[in-house]
Amino acid sequence: MRKLTLLLSAIAIACGLTLEASTANGPAKLTPENPKWGGTITVTYDPAVKGAKFLPGDRVYTYYELKLENSSRTGYVKMDLKDGKFTCSITIPERAAFIYIDVITMDDCDAKAHLLNLA
Repeated sequence: MRKLTLLLSAIAIACGLTLEASTANGPAKLTPENPKWGGTITVTYDPAVKGAKFLPGDRVYTYYELKLENSSRTGYVKMDLKDGKFTCSITIPERAAFIYIDVITMDDCDAKAHLLNLA
């Protein structure tokens, strides 16, 4: 499990976890747009969007980094395919300030699917 987390972290870092990389019209979206502490966000990745890197047959994950008041937390969630779109949910903890999200596989990331949001 630790090796998988390190691998996914390395792939996401290679995608560039920067504010400038945020995309609004790419294949990924985050709902609700204004998440609240204790609430759940849904990440949706649409492989049918022009320029999307991954296909419905791929194993797709969401790698996330939560910036908290005095620390940060990273993790990943396997995305489920339903009605042609990949989705997953993440709970926003108390004191979260930002969340950075990358959509990745074990081999690559979709730079057009980098998201960030204020929590």
